[in-house]
Amino acid sequence: MLQPNRILYITNVDMNNINGATEHINGFIAGIKSLNMEIKLLSLDKIFLMKKEINKYNKFVQIILLNLLSAVEVINSSAEVIYIRYAAFTVLPLVAAKIRGKLIVLELNGSADTEIKELFNPNVLMRIIIAFINSFMFGLSNKIVVVTEQLKKHYESRYPFSRGKIIVSSNCGFATREKRKQGYSKRGIYLATRNEWGGFKEANRISRTLKEHGIELEIWNKKEFTGGDYDFGLLIYNNSTRVTKYGFSPIKYFTYLSYGIPAIVPNYPDINKITEENEVGLVYYTKKEIIGKILSLYEAENYEEMSGRAYNLIQSKYNWQNNAREIMKWINA
Repeated sequence: MLQPNRILYITNVDMNNINGATEHINGFIAGIKSLNMEIKLLSLDKIFLMKKEINKYNKFVQIILLNLLSAVEVINSSAEVIYIRYAAFTVLPLVAAKIRGKLIVLELNGSADTEIKELFNPNVLMRIIIAFINSFMFGLSNKIVVVTEQLKKHYESRYPFSRGKIIVSSNCGFATREKRKQGYSKRGIYLATRNEWGGFKEANRISRTLKEHGIELEIWNKKEFTGGDYDFGLLIYNNSTRVTKYGFSPIKYFTYLSYGIPAIVPNYPDINKITEENEVGLVYYTKKEIIGKILSLYEAENYEEMSGRAYNLIQSKYNWQNNAREIMKWINA
């Protein structure tokens, strides 16, 4: 069988709204292109009805239009691989791909159940229907990509027939970023794009305390982070139940490391292991420890080595080209 060389990537993400999802998609696309493969993105802002982007409609209408119009695109596409980033009720493009004999890849960056609850807050009957639809989607898919080991275990437990289909492929950073300059700038960065993840109030409190030590914490909620000579990058996540159950692979963590910025991270699955084993930052176990961990960076004799390890970890391992190569190897297996 010929190796697939063309991918149609379908997602319900609006690429005009810059966040972790758009960074992930842009990174994966860049990785695929670096392998000299063709990839076409079909996102909410790139699907039109009567010259109007479907992201201008309400959520319910978006779901219907995404299903119908993406299915038509699949039927007419020459791509061998239909790569779908999970979206609630996105069934028709999978059916169309199956009919056309294309390879179907389903990607899940989090819990499908959580996404549906956030969108619809469904009653018991609707949850049963959704569970059936999800089973159908998992059954149709040839390959499934998730970002954490916990997600893999969760889906294999819920959908036993998916065992053997699932690969864990972590989020990544860009290996093309410019490393921070050596020396302390007395500045840290906290990237925050979504209120529901929490942390804004905590970041403001930490910022006030750090000012007493002559250190500035910049709280970044602008559209795109382009790096800088920051001494550390901070992660503050309050929803511990979710990340403990499903794992934790935040884009912003790898964004920090991409610039050689050591990360101060909570003791959550996945990133704590990466941080400690590779010595690219510090792990805190309670919020009370955050200030102390940050201050200890300024006393560390090996700070520049830590910064270098952070940068090199993205260059050598956690970058989008490696991510795309790993996924395509799995798809072709």
